[in-house]
Amino acid sequence: MWEMPKSALEENEKAWTQRVHTEDMPALRGKTRTAVNTGVPTQSYFHLALPDDRTRWVPADIYPVIENGAVSRVVTYASMQPRNACGSPSCTGSQTSTV
Repeated sequence: MWEMPKSALEENEKAWTQRVHTEDMPALRGKTRTAVNTGVPTQSYFHLALPDDRTRWVPADIYPVIENGAVSRVVTYASMQPRNACGSPSCTGSQTSTV
């Protein structure tokens, strides 16, 4: 899905963010910040900037992990079944998300 070497992801668990389109990063970060501040899971859509000027919409679930009553980290699960921004193959609109 990320079209990058597995070793890059093994070395740096945040390496996938290098593929998130620059226009989507502020929103994806905002969604992550909201999950941390509220302790409530959220969803986001962003597009990956892939080689050869290709893009791919990806839905992601953002889960705050709560330990001892506080958020200790955030886990983001991006689907292996990419969809466009509205979740439908026919949608042409766009949305952005934050990490």
